[in-house]
Amino acid sequence: MRSYGYKEFQVSSEADGYKFSFKSGVTPGANHNRAIDGLSPFLGAKFSTYDVDNDNDSGDNCANIHQSGWWFTTCAGYNPTGQPQPPSVQYKTSDPTQLSWPHTLNYSAVRVDIFLIAE
Repeated sequence: MRSYGYKEFQVSSEADGYKFSFKSGVTPGANHNRAIDGLSPFLGAKFSTYDVDNDNDSGDNCANIHQSGWWFTTCAGYNPTGQPQPPSVQYKTSDPTQLSWPHTLNYSAVRVDIFLIAE
C-alpha cells in the first residue's frame, strides 16, 4: 500500500464551489511506501459534477466525461473517483471513466482510499 498525507485539509462552502485547500503534504511513516502527491495539481479547484461544471476546461465538462465528481482542472487528468478496474487490468487505459491516480509506472489503481481525520 502506498500513502501520502496532507495537513489542514479544508473544503469551502457551496457558494464558493467547494474549493479545497491544505497547508502542506506529509511524508508517510516508515511502514508505508510513499505515493505520488495526487492532490497538489488540484489545489484551489472547485468541485465539478455532471450538472455543475466548475472545471477549468472551457470546452468540456470533465465530470461528465469521467462520469464522476472531482476537483477537475482539465479533462486530461486522472480520475480518483472513477470506476475501479479488475486486478487483471494492470496498466492505466485511455478510458476516462477508469479509476486512476498518478503512478510512476502508469499502473492502474485498484482502489483509492481518502481518509479525513479531524484533529
